[in-house]
Amino acid sequence: MRWFKHLSNASDDPTIAMLMDEFGAEGYGVYWIILEKIARNLNENDQTFVTFSLKNWSNFTRTSPKRFQKIINFLADAENFSSKNPLFFLDFFQKNNQTYITINCPKLLKYRDEYTKKKNRKSGQTTDKLQKKSGQSPDKIPTNSEHSNIYILDTDTDTDTDTEYIVETSVSTPKRKTPSKKIFDVKSPEYQLVEYIISRIQENHPRTNFTDAQIQKACEDIEKLIRLDGWNLEEIKTVVDWAVSDEFWKIQFQSPLKLRRKDKDGVTYMAKWWGIINQGNGMLKLDKEVDPNILIDIYEQENKVLPPIVAVTEKRLKKCRERIIAYSDDLDQFFEKFRQAVRKAQNIPFLNGKGNKSGWKADFDWFIDNDENFVKVLEGKYDAVQEW
Repeated sequence: MRWFKHLSNASDDPTIAMLMDEFGAEGYGVYWIILEKIARNLNENDQTFVTFSLKNWSNFTRTSPKRFQKIINFLADAENFSSKNPLFFLDFFQKNNQTYITINCPKLLKYRDEYTKKKNRKSGQTTDKLQKKSGQSPDKIPTNSEHSNIYILDTDTDTDTDTEYIVETSVSTPKRKTPSKKIFDVKSPEYQLVEYIISRIQENHPRTNFTDAQIQKACEDIEKLIRLDGWNLEEIKTVVDWAVSDEFWKIQFQSPLKLRRKDKDGVTYMAKWWGIINQGNGMLKLDKEVDPNILIDIYEQENKVLPPIVAVTEKRLKKCRERIIAYSDDLDQFFEKFRQAVRKAQNIPFLNGKGNKSGWKADFDWFIDNDENFVKVLEGKYDAVQEW
């Protein structure tokens, strides 16, 4: 096939929007690269599948093997499509200690270029009459459970030539057991909030619909926003109401999954939009957003004996932003006072674990938990605290 039709509104498709919310532009790019690879191999036989090793698929798409598999599994999951018809059909098998993946996209036949269609008509071939080298019909790709030959077009990464060869498969690959996922009840707070978010999104995108599986996935993200990132239901609802009303972001906001996705700076859109809202309300009087990692850097620079920071989580960054907002009138003074408090705490027995029987130590979470803890350190509230 020389070319195929790329609809100008392809990115507006609900499933593609979900794909981009889940994997960003990377997922969108991988999707089209796969279609190009299949289209290049689609000739007068109307063969809509192609097989490459996982290594080469990864090289083609400039993604890691693990990331590539996540993306194609998403595109092959019928639950992500309102029609229950996935875009891709997959088959995995092993050969010479390598994993090979066959990707089939029957829908690609609908978007063939006119040149290929005319060529097929001249040859007198139709899709119904065609047979593959493997003896399979066009709508069926060979599987490991069938005793048939699979023709593979694979690229030798060390040369500039393509090699066509036959791989015989006769042993099925055992299926992996997938752990059972939590099912959110329709009366759960997460489910009800997701329904609310979808209703608000549909005000701007009325043709956007979500399957039960997509709703459950969104519920998982809401649960993580609360449990891991430290947001509450009201804060999430506030951000949603703002996003669907903003002239720019209401176009981009097409899925609840957007909230926990990250921008190019690694900041979740939930946190990004919350910061914009606070700036608009005058709560954050800054010309630009202040990096919350500043407090983390100060703690790590001054800390000698207190517990180290092992991971920078969204929940911790949220707390840092809260402290920055609270002291935004004079941030230079706040950062210096915070530094002095961490430095002083190193030598206070009650805070460094030497002055209490439990061995408790003040950690970074304790310093950023509220607006008073670091102030109390500077005021000497813990200097004379006896063992307990």
